[in-house]
Amino acid sequence: MRRLVASALGVLAAAAVVSACGSDRAASTHARTGPAARTTRSAPPARRATGDRGLAVAALVHLEDLPRGWGRQAPDRGEPRCRSNPFGGARAHTSSDRFVLHNTSFQESVAVFGSTAASRRALKRLDAPRSIACLRRTMRDRVTEQAEAPASPPELMRQEALGGDGLAMRFQALAPSQVGVVSGVIDALHLRVGRGVGALAIVSGPTTVTEAEYEAIVAIFERRLHGAFG
Repeated sequence: MRRLVASALGVLAAAAVVSACGSDRAASTHARTGPAARTTRSAPPARRATGDRGLAVAALVHLEDLPRGWGRQAPDRGEPRCRSNPFGGARAHTSSDRFVLHNTSFQESVAVFGSTAASRRALKRLDAPRSIACLRRTMRDRVTEQAEAPASPPELMRQEALGGDGLAMRFQALAPSQVGVVSGVIDALHLRVGRGVGALAIVSGPTTVTEAEYEAIVAIFERRLHGAFG
């Protein structure tokens, strides 16, 4: 079982690298209210900050935003496997720690651009077929490496609009192993608010993140970005 968990969590770098490439630290719409408000522990509002770097840091999810039980680890700094950098030209770009709970972990990146037009272009690059293809290719490579067996091409399990100017996608890749089938699941979330663009990757396996946990993470992700850039 430990091997299965490691296999799924090992693909975090894939989503983190594609969604947060270039970091200085290396459709249906669903309402996202309720679960986060009930489960978070007095999460403070986004920190008001001046300067692009301060805005980027303020927009990140922090450990105190999360329900009790979540832990913090050093950020994953996997080597980029993509030629393009969706966040090229950003004035500031930073990533969060990696947050872990049982078989789920997530990491976030926030980039600040000089104008809303530049942030819109960055979001389009992030959601472009070339970037998504890189995410799927890197995810498959990582699951294959961890399972030590060929993984299936990641399948798009769901896709939905996020926050009016964003996108949430879920991919799953499967691979055989000595103790059964390894399942790696990545939720890739991209959201633009004003001059800021956030990219968050949630990785889970062998069991998929619960819907309540997912909704809580996404609600905090949205609230932080809107608090900093709204």
